[in-house]
Amino acid sequence: MYRKWGYSQIGLVILGCMIYACSPQKPPPDIPITTASEEARQLFLQGRDKLENSELVKAAALFDQAIQKDPKFALAYTFRSMSGGGATVAQENRNKALALIGAVTPGEQLLIKYMAAAAPGNQQTAQAKQYLDSLLVAFPMDKRVQMMGGLYYRSLGDLKTAVTYYEKAVALDSAYAPSHNLLGYDNMSLGKPDVAEKAFKTYMRLLPTLPNPVDSYAEFLRLQGRYDESITQYKKVLQMDPSFTGSISGIGDSYLCKGDGKQAREYYREYIGKASQINEKLAGYYSLAATYVQEGNIPEALKTLEELRELAIAQKQNVAAVNSLANEGHLLSSFGNPQEGLKKYNEAIALAKTANMPERTRENLMFWSNYWLSYGYIQAKSMQKAKDCLLAFSKDVERRGNPGEPDALKSAQSYIAIREGKYDEGIKQLTNIPDDPFNQYALTLAYMKKGDKENAGKMIEKLRRWESVTLDNAVGLRLATALVKK
Repeated sequence: MYRKWGYSQIGLVILGCMIYACSPQKPPPDIPITTASEEARQLFLQGRDKLENSELVKAAALFDQAIQKDPKFALAYTFRSMSGGGATVAQENRNKALALIGAVTPGEQLLIKYMAAAAPGNQQTAQAKQYLDSLLVAFPMDKRVQMMGGLYYRSLGDLKTAVTYYEKAVALDSAYAPSHNLLGYDNMSLGKPDVAEKAFKTYMRLLPTLPNPVDSYAEFLRLQGRYDESITQYKKVLQMDPSFTGSISGIGDSYLCKGDGKQAREYYREYIGKASQINEKLAGYYSLAATYVQEGNIPEALKTLEELRELAIAQKQNVAAVNSLANEGHLLSSFGNPQEGLKKYNEAIALAKTANMPERTRENLMFWSNYWLSYGYIQAKSMQKAKDCLLAFSKDVERRGNPGEPDALKSAQSYIAIREGKYDEGIKQLTNIPDDPFNQYALTLAYMKKGDKENAGKMIEKLRRWESVTLDNAVGLRLATALVKK
């Protein structure tokens, strides 16, 4: 299970050289760990292992225990922020780590700053890249730093570069199991199933008693269309560890891919009931909504997002509440009701302006609001308004300088080109940026308009075999398959 591992949530190069490379001593092999308590250190190390292998609930408990032993343990707060519990818990722990940063080593300072900058909602991608580059210079022999490099490039959709970093981690320590897991996922996405299967089997061999390796292999089987085998493996995980509730969601994914939305919903509801962390429960509601989208039952999908929002508000997860409204806007805009979609987008924007949340998070939501509105206006056939929103978005993209955001701009520009009949222009631009479900739908639209059913079919097949079952994927697949049926 990579999809629920909080670790993924991606001038200073010179600083790194000043700290370490220019020192007469060799750089340390790993980032140091500063704590006043050896017991806290051991708890932290156990928690880190759990986190790296997707056992977030157990990891969170161990980090909490480490913090109890040493309330000034900065790294423990950083890693606790990545082990679930919702956006508020994550932000509180990041803030505590940053407040303690003056008492730790330069390497730990870089790591804490990197994790804060790369955290979901912060999206300080350019700043994060600078911190990461410094870590790579200062700790070239730290396998975890190499893996962070891979995860950073994965977050940008650059899987080929990501794989090179995982391979560096393996070269440093061939028994470091999480790197084999990531090699499996990204090689699978790169269309190398044989290489991926070998990596997943190595991961299982290295950690034969843990649930996550079997869960990852189950996901591999699902993505190869081997749904019944996948379900068998997920059930094996739950026999090994009933608390590994992500595999319940995985069974739902396999049934959904088989076209059995009703059975999938039973498992997603079970997952929501048994998941112990709020972020997992919210993810379960998105999976539920995806089942209804796949069946074309948009009213029920919208009701599910309303359920999600009620839970988010009750649990003070305001960012999740904003995103649920934005997703309602996306569904309405995509499936024939763009004016209502625009209303939902504006409700999301109004809530983002007023709800209690970190200012950096609020700024990011407002940044994406012009992207949302541009799509809504395109669907409403108000092209000039869409272009105006996209112009504002492009200025913010340039101002922020974050890697990955220019690709979102190109995606929206390509969609406008396609909707205006400039099919070749749209295709050219979309094939030069990372894949995502919406881009696959847009390519399907362009190819179908050109009468190229062969390439349109290839795009739909990519959507069917998408790495994770998401609401975006369900929307893209539903829209794309509807084009072929016309």
